[in-house]
Amino acid sequence: MKKLGIENIMFIISFGLSFGNELDQALEDKSLSFGEALGFLDNLNDIDDVIEAVKRAPAEFLDLDAQEKEQIQAMVKKDFDIANDMVEEAIEESFGFALSTFRYVMRMRKIFASKNAA
Repeated sequence: MKKLGIENIMFIISFGLSFGNELDQALEDKSLSFGEALGFLDNLNDIDDVIEAVKRAPAEFLDLDAQEKEQIQAMVKKDFDIANDMVEEAIEESFGFALSTFRYVMRMRKIFASKNAA
């Protein structure tokens, strides 16, 4: 798997959303059965690809433009669906903030790293 840029980031987020949605459904009855736990094995098949994608993610987050951020936020709103609508909406709204904050932190880290190297 050699995903680049926004596709790489969307792959990571999609994995997380899928896992989160499955967990929410599995825990609807406040317990997790053995059969429900086995359902997570499908997600675990992608774990090696997710690990590789995460290694490239910081640089790719720094490279996101406004249109790509909007595309990611739209994907989250479309694909993230849990039973508690208030929590779902709060998570969706905070996602844009999280993207911007991560991008800011990575830029500052890069600035300080280059300053210390000089």
